[in-house]
Amino acid sequence: MTEKTDDALVADILDGRRESFSILVRRHQQYAYGTAMGILSDFDLAQDVVQESFLLAHQELSKLHRPDRFGLWLRGIVRHTSFRALREIEKVRTLAAELARETIPFAPPPDRDDPEQMRRALVHQALEQLGEKNREVISLHYLARLSYAEIAAFLGVTQTAVQGRLQRARNKLKEEFKMVEERFAEEGLPEDFSAEIQRLLDASTQRRQEQDKAIERLAEIGRPAVDRLCAALEDGREQVRQVAAFALCAIGDTRALQPILRLLYSHRVSTFLAGEHWPAAWSQLRRVLSIPGARDALLRSVRSGNPQWIELKTLSHAIDDAEVYTCIEQLFRRTPDRRLTQWSLDALCNLRPEAAEALVAASLRSPDARLRQAAVVTALWRNITPPIDACLNAFDAPHGYHPIRVMHRHGEAGKQALKSLLASADANPVSRYTAAISLAQNGSGKALQEILSLNLLAYQKNPKRTWNLWRTMGWWHGPELAAWIERKGGNLQETEAIMCALANSDSDQVTIGPTIESLASEGSPSVRAAAIRTLARRRGATYLPELRRCLAAGQPRKVAQVAFHQLYKLRDDARPLAEEMLDSDSWQERKAAVCLLRRWGALTPEQRQKAKTDAHVAVRHAVAG
Repeated sequence: MTEKTDDALVADILDGRRESFSILVRRHQQYAYGTAMGILSDFDLAQDVVQESFLLAHQELSKLHRPDRFGLWLRGIVRHTSFRALREIEKVRTLAAELARETIPFAPPPDRDDPEQMRRALVHQALEQLGEKNREVISLHYLARLSYAEIAAFLGVTQTAVQGRLQRARNKLKEEFKMVEERFAEEGLPEDFSAEIQRLLDASTQRRQEQDKAIERLAEIGRPAVDRLCAALEDGREQVRQVAAFALCAIGDTRALQPILRLLYSHRVSTFLAGEHWPAAWSQLRRVLSIPGARDALLRSVRSGNPQWIELKTLSHAIDDAEVYTCIEQLFRRTPDRRLTQWSLDALCNLRPEAAEALVAASLRSPDARLRQAAVVTALWRNITPPIDACLNAFDAPHGYHPIRVMHRHGEAGKQALKSLLASADANPVSRYTAAISLAQNGSGKALQEILSLNLLAYQKNPKRTWNLWRTMGWWHGPELAAWIERKGGNLQETEAIMCALANSDSDQVTIGPTIESLASEGSPSVRAAAIRTLARRRGATYLPELRRCLAAGQPRKVAQVAFHQLYKLRDDARPLAEEMLDSDSWQERKAAVCLLRRWGALTPEQRQKAKTDAHVAVRHAVAG
């Protein structure tokens, strides 16, 4: 039997088939584990992070706009959760360092004589020698047992790049590699890992069922309970507030109108949304409409022309209410506020879902840029695929990345339409830029040449467009960009944009030539900063002296900041240099050294105390962060 795809499983889960999530967990748990280990270097903590990440993914599943990319989305959650865990550990280490001076100096550290703990510590230290990317690859291969092809597809790199990172990791570990490999073989995820996730989800479901029973019992009491329930809306516990609010909505007494509206407009509006996936969470707001007078109060605010988003979201559940639809449609057509346009269009699609596609397509064809922008975002969020001509009409919207994602849904037909747009001399530069980026994301070399030859890099001034451009060019065309700048020289009008794009490239195939070398010390601060990022990423520890020189100079500020961040990324390779800088005659170097060691969690109590008595105030302040 053919296995279901990720997007089919996500659809099943959102339809209430909970067992499908266990399949997703089993399919992606090893990838998640390898990613977490690549950041944390700690087996127990990585398993905890993976478990928390899956629970969070289940809770936020309805926010996933591309279910077919569940794995990539989950990787982002795992990385975010892992870095949050690192920050919490850093806080604990800082506190421990502060308390260390008060502990008994001859007290032995816990587990000092435990061979198992010592072995774990040695493996942790060995893994910490590696950079994050190499550590992630070695974890995915030896811990998660994934093939080169699987890792390459997961990380979006070539198999050659995967093999290169593995080889660098093995060379770095040297004689410690055998110990790490053996430990990896022992520290796999438990066989019942997916079952444990399901047990935790079932327990959460049971708690919600008990809460629903409590709401039913309170609703049966009726009017005598209203005053006490209104008072409970001020309770500090969210679960108590939610039970009280839902019970009041079920009773439908006018005395609850003002207390419920106050709660709706307050920072505690999450009371209505807690404990559910987002579609179900938003649907909880329909309960408010069962209170007499609530609908009319919300409509008055909409007619005023400046409603709050929560009012539109609540009224969007007034299905088959023609007056509500007409009122919100008038707001959609006339308001100059882009946010209100977006919120009102979303409400209209909720009120009449059968007309949503036609409404979005009509808005995309509108000459009003405000309506086109709202429509393309709505199409993206609601998984609507408007006609190609309507999509192209949105390509000059301020957020060019949104229409690109919508256009990709048309497949080959959409690609041909983009090629025609790119080749058209009559199209405006913004539309051609958006088409070029869309094609470049699909690996089109012609699109890359159009971007460079038409000077579309220098044309873009919108920060969001520029970020999309740099990311796309760096991810897909790093080697070509490096070759272009070497061939054309470093004094091009678009040099800054090309270097920023190159600095975002993760490709191992980028060749550094003399032009890029010279840009690290010449040109504008932005060009120098981008060149330093590019060189540091590829030279690694051999680039440390140059990073120190930029840091010591202190100016331009952007260059010094980039040098600091590159030193931070090099971690263990840069640690001896940071410790040497603690004794520098330059206060800038001493300050940077303190900041680096503190962020790595490697600042000893002695170093901390010495920095607190430093002659320069900036160094003293750096201790506290």
